[in-house]
Amino acid sequence: MRADLALAVLLAVTAVVGSRGAAEVSHPAVPLDPAGYALVVVAALACAVRRRKPLVTLVVAALCTAGYLAAGHPYGPILVLMMFAVLPTLTAREREIMVLAAEGLANDEIAGRLAISTATARTHVSRAMIKLGARDRAQLVVFAYQSGLLG
Repeated sequence: MRADLALAVLLAVTAVVGSRGAAEVSHPAVPLDPAGYALVVVAALACAVRRRKPLVTLVVAALCTAGYLAAGHPYGPILVLMMFAVLPTLTAREREIMVLAAEGLANDEIAGRLAISTATARTHVSRAMIKLGARDRAQLVVFAYQSGLLG
């Protein structure tokens, strides 16, 4: 599948997300409403696209914006597992920073703990958020818990 076609599908799906009032889609593995199911399908298609990283990032951002990855969403853990399958993995440093951020440390505290500059800590937090499609630090913390990085 070509990247431009996959992006067109993604844009169409994100337009549908605004009107999530449709009936549930019956699927044994992922019982989401039609918009959520379509986003999962687009994420899977993104894996087949040569330039998948930007597309997957957009799909994850759409899932977050639509609330599918919210802590209270019943299918959040399923989608988190799907994200781990399709997203490029975080670097070891980004995972380490994510855990520290989830423990409540501010960027300057993370920097002090790891003997790096505050700007470097901020960059690692920012890159982790971008890769995971987190819109804010709180969502990064939720993802850290849902993904099992924190007990």
